[in-house]
Amino acid sequence: MADQVSTTARSIVERMLDPEIQDQLTRRGRAFAEAINAAAETASGRAATTWRDAEPVRRQAAKAGREALRWGGRTWRSDLRPGLRRLWSSRTAALSTAGAAVPVARDLIDDAAVRLGIRKRREQR
Repeated sequence: MADQVSTTARSIVERMLDPEIQDQLTRRGRAFAEAINAAAETASGRAATTWRDAEPVRRQAAKAGREALRWGGRTWRSDLRPGLRRLWSSRTAALSTAGAAVPVARDLIDDAAVRLGIRKRREQR
């Protein structure tokens, strides 16, 4: 039984070997390929037109980007960098950061100890 080919499978193979069916499949395949080619050409044309039409927008975006970089550089040079230099030279930033870090670190350690069950939460009022 396993050695015999079923009649359905045999008829499918015989139909596929029929020259008329092969010609019909070839024609359909060519028509499909032509349709895909036409759609690709249309999409390519639309993309090229859109790219050309968007050129002024791209130019404006590039100009805006350059202006933003210039503004950022000017702001950094004129406002932020001098202020940071003054703060750092007087060590104000370093001392205030260190002073603020001590209570925060203590709170973090206490919170971790409570979460781990090592210590009970203390409410300060």
